[in-house]
Amino acid sequence: MMSKRILLLLGACLTALWPSSALAQEQLEPVDETKAVREAAKQNPGLRAALLDIQEAEATVEAEEDRYPLALLLEAVGTHSENPSLNVNGVVTGTNDSVAVGSELKKTFAWGTELGFRLEGGWNRSERPILPNQPDTIILGPGYSLSARLTITQPLLRGFGVDVGEAELRAASYRRDELEHARARIASETMRDVLTAYWELWYASAAEQIEREARAFAETERKQLQEKIDAGATAGVDIYSFQTTVLERDEAVTTAQLERRRSSLALGTQMGRRKAGSMVASSVAPPEPTPLVDRETLVKRALASSPELDELEAKVNAARDRERVAGDADRHRLDLNGWVETRGLGNQDVGAGVRQFGRFGAVSAQLGLVYELPLTGSRVESQRAAARAASAAAEARKEQVELQIETDIDTNRAEVESAARRIELAARTTKAAERQLQAAEDRFDLGDGLAIDVQRAEDALRRARLRALRARVDWVKSRVALDHLTGELLVRYADLVEVDELKGPGDEARLQMGLERPSGPF
Repeated sequence: MMSKRILLLLGACLTALWPSSALAQEQLEPVDETKAVREAAKQNPGLRAALLDIQEAEATVEAEEDRYPLALLLEAVGTHSENPSLNVNGVVTGTNDSVAVGSELKKTFAWGTELGFRLEGGWNRSERPILPNQPDTIILGPGYSLSARLTITQPLLRGFGVDVGEAELRAASYRRDELEHARARIASETMRDVLTAYWELWYASAAEQIEREARAFAETERKQLQEKIDAGATAGVDIYSFQTTVLERDEAVTTAQLERRRSSLALGTQMGRRKAGSMVASSVAPPEPTPLVDRETLVKRALASSPELDELEAKVNAARDRERVAGDADRHRLDLNGWVETRGLGNQDVGAGVRQFGRFGAVSAQLGLVYELPLTGSRVESQRAAARAASAAAEARKEQVELQIETDIDTNRAEVESAARRIELAARTTKAAERQLQAAEDRFDLGDGLAIDVQRAEDALRRARLRALRARVDWVKSRVALDHLTGELLVRYADLVEVDELKGPGDEARLQMGLERPSGPF
């Protein structure tokens, strides 16, 4: 008769072979946390959308940087006109032919100034009868003209200064900064969610393995008891409890398989996969618990490197900037405008017109003020009040997030410490359960114990092992959440995410605080 120890060893060997056999049957895909993070960085829709948002914001900034282009206007006009007019002897009709060719450069500057320079040349010929119905005519020209005019308009109230002229550019820049910080936040949140989902899959995979081992152990115990019954060494009624245990373990294995598939689907969603129900976590165990730094250091790290705070800071800056220019479009308008022009005209002689133009022989100028006073409405004060409220609200939201970060630090720190304590206690419980199971087996082998005692001891050991795994995974998840708050995830996985800007903020903040970059997983 095969001894109990040999049967147990055989059962352990069969369960050890389970992952490879299950892999062949279910075509499971092994995955580790590095692969999960790298794939999520490439395929996660949230990260991809954040990158596209930044590209859109950068294009908007480039467009606003060229908001005031230098414009060139070219035009050519030919005109023939016949103009009847009264004469003492009746009506005479004169004709006029002209051709004008001009070009104009226009430029608006961020401080509101509008400059224009126009250069125009023309040809003109007029013919007019001296008397009605007589062939004699007076011919003027052709005349050749050349002129240049410089114009300037400078707003003194509405639209004055770069605060107004570059408002849209600054808004676009703040928006780009906000989206860059949002991308860092989304990247850190994605890595946090990926790692959380991965370690849940690891727990589900390990729990399924434990349930399979428990099932194999129960089957081995049932077979051994059946051998004793066949040999007449014990009562046959004891077999029922072992059969029930085997069936219960079958149910537990089925439930564990479902949980592993659920965890696989959850991880696949974070990795950007559409079908991911066949993944299984690697056999690499979670890291051992390590001591935490003090609360003040954790809070300082979080406040210094939080992408969410940087994102809100960009919103605060944008709100303050809008407050500076609020209501400008409805202010009083006072514009200074003027122009200076030089002309040249030659009668049947192009050169004469050019010479007069070159000597500034005919110069004209104008200087004026235009004032516009809104007579109704209070839009200016209303817009300024709205901008002040928006700025104050943005600052309040930032303050709220700062308070929430400190609360989250305290919460996650407590969860890490609690999980570390649970790991220690679960290890002791597991050792005690192993000793209890060994004692129950020994008593049963000697005939002094009951089969039910062995089953209870084995179930206690199974539950202790599951609690130990749960505590290890909870510790890792709490550390991941804590590292997300302090910006460590951005530093640790920046190379995998392949986003250069994610490497800077955390490192810079640590240097300012005299802290070193972490070298290990935690």
